[in-house]
Amino acid sequence: MKTDDLVQVLAKANLPKTPLPLWGALTAFFVGCTLLTFLLIGFRAELQDGIYPLGFLIRTGLLLSFALTASFMVYQSSLPKIFVMPKIVLTALAILMTVLVVHEWMTVAVRDILNPHYLINMMSCFFYVSLYGGIGAVILARALKNYAPLDAKNAAGFVGLAAASIGAIGYSFHCPVDSPSCVLFSYGLP
Repeated sequence: MKTDDLVQVLAKANLPKTPLPLWGALTAFFVGCTLLTFLLIGFRAELQDGIYPLGFLIRTGLLLSFALTASFMVYQSSLPKIFVMPKIVLTALAILMTVLVVHEWMTVAVRDILNPHYLINMMSCFFYVSLYGGIGAVILARALKNYAPLDAKNAAGFVGLAAASIGAIGYSFHCPVDSPSCVLFSYGLP
């Protein structure tokens, strides 16, 4: 076999495919969760009517901030370099969540905060957020295998946080409870 023949054979060989970009996997997972929620259990009534309550927008913004932060951490930890998340970002999210929960407990009657937690929706919430988060963790972990994280354990933790946050956003389009305490309890536990 001549060199030119070898070059021709190698040029025709199946080269490894480039991995799915992490941002593509994260976006596809978000769209998939939202679509599954719409197809399986439907969006909440107000959203179907084109009405977006302020509580829904605040809850979605809070969940989105967690999801974007976690997604950024997944991306950064997928690279073969030392990654240090600015503590100010995590501190700001923790303070925001604390302020919202404390404000709610100071301005809303306790019975009004706790009543939504006993809705029939609660078990559905735990089920779907856990399901979406589990599926998302598998998808993102498989996508992360194609990269070279310096600290695999750190990256795996961020994958779990991103999957849970994105799964919670997907389900939140169905959930009628906009309470910050509900976000902390219902979406934080699974």
